[in-house]
Amino acid sequence: MKAREVKRKIYAIKNFNDIVYALQLISVIKMKRAQRMVFDTKPFIKVVLEIIEELINHQDKIKESIYFKKEEGKTLAVVISSDRGFCGAFNRNILNFAQKEIEKIGGAEIFAIGKKAIKFFEKKNYKIFDQITGIGDFGEVEETKPMADKLLRCFNEGKYQRVIIFYTHFISPFLQMPAKIQILPLEYKLIEQLSKEHKIEKKERYFVLLEPSANEVFDNLVPQLIRYLVHYSVLQANASEHSARFLAMRRASENTKELIKRLTLKYNKFRQSEITNEVCEISSAKEVIE
Repeated sequence: MKAREVKRKIYAIKNFNDIVYALQLISVIKMKRAQRMVFDTKPFIKVVLEIIEELINHQDKIKESIYFKKEEGKTLAVVISSDRGFCGAFNRNILNFAQKEIEKIGGAEIFAIGKKAIKFFEKKNYKIFDQITGIGDFGEVEETKPMADKLLRCFNEGKYQRVIIFYTHFISPFLQMPAKIQILPLEYKLIEQLSKEHKIEKKERYFVLLEPSANEVFDNLVPQLIRYLVHYSVLQANASEHSARFLAMRRASENTKELIKRLTLKYNKFRQSEITNEVCEISSAKEVIE
């Protein structure tokens, strides 16, 4: 390899490093945006959870609602992945986790969200009920509401007796874990878990007069909770994706810098060798002339 070829390689790697660094910055911005949106939805869902918990604790008939009714039947697995790569093991982790859990269930139809999930489950010959792409920049509830409404409709019409979401839970910019949540039918332990996460304090029991009936209030609140859980899962997956991409791009940037350093050293050695040879040739020519 000549000095010119090494210099060309250094130039190409520097250009690649600029692209990687730009992706790194974009990922950080998008990750923080997704985190902020999760935080912004908490006041609303806190009120919804307080009312639902109050209804469950004071009205025994609430537990007879269709949303708590457990029946044997078909399961719909909603799997959230990304459309693009360059995010390390993000897609591999969530897809492998979802596949193992679905096998434990005994099979399920797939609602694939993201191109990576669609390709994965098509290759594995799973039955895909529906598919969605382009959720990477979803941030508003209105954007995820059609998905949630479709899940509610399928459950209420009896097409599926259970709906589970598989997503990547964002813990920190350096740690994301595959997770699952059964959104339909509701489980009381899920309500308790969400209440604990949102730091809802237990209140003393008191008499509440509801108009319309407690069941009607509950049946109108549950869809709001389901929409929030779908929205929350998408935002968590987005934050995790951008965080994983940020880490992958940072590692790539560090590797390119190290490669540039080694190639620069190699280039300098080549140049030194070439200069030494040129000096020797000039000295030899001078001796011949003299």
